[in-house]
Amino acid sequence: MGQGVPQPGWEDTVMAGHLGAVPQPAIVTAVDGEARNHDAAGNTTSTGSKAFTYNDANRMNAVKQGDAALESYSYNHRGERVLCTQASGAAQITLYDEAG
Repeated sequence: MGQGVPQPGWEDTVMAGHLGAVPQPAIVTAVDGEARNHDAAGNTTSTGSKAFTYNDANRMNAVKQGDAALESYSYNHRGERVLCTQASGAAQITLYDEAG
């Protein structure tokens, strides 16, 4: 995009009498020349041969390659990732204290 052209994800707003730009999350469209696709919420849905799925809270719940799940994730009631299960069946459990 050329200079002076508003970038996607920025919108003009009036705040406390000043015209300013409110930054929105940046959308990465490629890394090292490899394209990334996104859903309407801005989540990366695929890159190369891998696909990423998300739950209703926009937290990643699986990484897939074709129909095979490479990893899946589970979250507690606070939205903290508590379980990562790999395709091999190995699981990583994360415990949090009250401070998170």
